[in-house]
Formats: sequence, C-alpha cells, structure tokens
Amino acid sequence: MSISLLAAAQSACMLALVLVAPWLDRPATRRLRANPTTPARLTLFKRIAAGLWIGAVLCTVASGGIERLWTLRRAPGEWHWLDTPALMLCAATLTTAFFAFGVWPALRCLRDGSARQRYAPHLRSLAYLLPTTPSERRWWIAVSLSAGICEEIVFRGFVLQYLRGTLEGGMPLGFGTAVLLSSAIFGLNHLYQGAGGILRTAILGLACALAAVLSGSLLLPIVLHCLCDLATLAMHNPAADAKNDASTTHQLPAATSAAAAESQAL
Repeated sequence: MSISLLAAAQSACMLALVLVAPWLDRPATRRLRANPTTPARLTLFKRIAAGLWIGAVLCTVASGGIERLWTLRRAPGEWHWLDTPALMLCAATLTTAFFAFGVWPALRCLRDGSARQRYAPHLRSLAYLLPTTPSERRWWIAVSLSAGICEEIVFRGFVLQYLRGTLEGGMPLGFGTAVLLSSAIFGLNHLYQGAGGILRTAILGLACALAAVLSGSLLLPIVLHCLCDLATLAMHNPAADAKNDASTTHQLPAATSAAAAESQAL
C-alpha cells in the first residue's frame, strides 16, 4: 500500500474512532437497559467482541503492520523526566499501585465471596450489562480478552502513534498531548457507560499508556487491561451468591433466580 493510501486509511480510521465508534453501541445498550435479559446480553457481548477485532484489524492494516504499533519508544526529548531514575521509579510505583488497587477487590472476592456485597453498590450503574448466567460469563471472558488486546492495539497503538505523528497520516501533537488525547478518545468510545464511565475509562487509558511507555511495548498494558476487565467476574457472581443463599434459605432472591436456573441446567 502506498504512503498516500496509508495516510488516507489512517485518517479514515481516526475519524471513525472519534465520530462514529462512540455511538455504535448506544442503541443496543439502551435496549438492554430497558430489558436486561440473557439473550440481549449475549447478543451485545458477541457484537462488541466482533467489533473490537474488526477495529483492531482495520487500524493495524491501515498502519502498515502490527510492528508499527506494538513498540512504544520515546524519541529524544519526549517525556525526558522519565530519564531521571527517581521519577521513573515514581511513575512505575504509581502505575503498579493503580492496577493493584483495581484488581484487589476481585482478589478479595475470590477469597471471600461475601465481600461481593460490599462492592455491589459500585457496580449498580452497570448491573444491566454485567454477566449473570454461566453462558454470559463465558462470553464476558471473550469480551474481556478481546478488549484487552484490541483496545490496546487501537488506542495505545494506533491512536497514540497517529497523534504523536509517527504514522503517515498522523498529527505531530507531541508525546504528552498524544497520551492525554488518546486516553480521552478511549474514554469517549465508552459513551454507553455514561459520563462516569467515560471518566473512569479515560483514567484507565492513561494508566495503560504509562504502562506501555515504561515497558516499551503493548504487552504489559494488554495483560493489565485484560485482568481489570476479568476482575468483574469475581466481583459479580449472582449464581454463586444464589447457591450460598440457598444453603440458608429455601427461596432464591429474584435478581439471581435466572442465573441459578441456568447454572442448574448446565
């Protein structure tokens, strides 16, 4: 593919990520919020997973290959403060603390299932979207892995490299500006989660970008991103909670009866 075609393809992908992609899941999530059923959730999960891989492939092809997106090296003068060992250590410590704080609730819930009650209020705004039945939880794993891989390729790979001007059709905005703006675009692509979701996702994007800069590639942010998404499974497990409740009572809570029914059927 010629340089001019690459530049045009990259600009088209960038415009789609900013102007089109944030709105694609809005109608489906609105319908799911109004009628949160297993078939509706499974349909959305499959659609999201497919869309993530399509987007990652298109951005990779438009960039001229995954090797142009996978490695993230600072050019001379870019974030030169990271050349100071003390500041590098501070950045690494803050990044580690951020992700440790993110997965700690999941680890606690894995050890003690009753801890899920403490974190339930924090998940309430997304309850309509969270997996409840075994089949939904399996597809959530697929979505989580797809998001960790594909979103890092797209936002910490393509978008960041495009905005810092290392791609043919890119915009040389500077490294710091590219990191901030790519994180904001990442947050915008989670518009269906509302303003709070956009902010939380943008902050996650900043942390993933810092992990990529510190490690030099997309591998570390991909692993951390996957872990953060998979942590939801430990924090939200209605079927397991229903079984625990059934050991002390003879009636399952209404909110978990569907999950328990499918669990028994499988």
